Amino acid sequence: AEQLSNQEGVRMLESGSKKINGNPAFLAVYRVSDYSGNSLQALAAIIDYGDSIYQLVGSAPPGSFRQYYSSLEEMVTSFRELRDRRILSVQPDRIRLYKVKRGGTLQDIARRFPNARVGLEELSTLNRVGESERLEAGTIIKVVEAGR
Repeated sequence: AEQLSNQEGVRMLESGSKKINGNPAFLAVYRVSDYSGNSLQALAAIIDYGDSIYQLVGSAPPGSFRQYYSSLEEMVTSFRELRDRRILSVQPDRIRLYKVKRGGTLQDIARRFPNARVGLEELSTLNRVGESERLEAGTIIKVVEAGR
């Protein structure tokens, strides 16, 4: 927390120690400004849990920060051990390298590797290749395999 407040453009406005669901924590409100003079206020919670330190941050423009403060505080103080087996078993999407076997387009590849969260436009951006651009056999591209 002290290191954060020593950064250029960051000023700690208020702070205090607290327990969050039995875990030692430090909460602070910061004002963060960039070189153009734009700023925001942030509520940060630094939480000691197990062998790790977690930092949760919520922010809003200075003029509306107090309006959102209770929601931000509720968010950072909701930190607790996750025990829901459904959530714990979730696996993330993964990027995999794929070697194009025969010519085709990214549209063709997207049909072979469907992913509801990553569409053709995102795949095009990820590979810096046009959606209908011809791909030569042997070209290596990135595909996103759906998690579960």
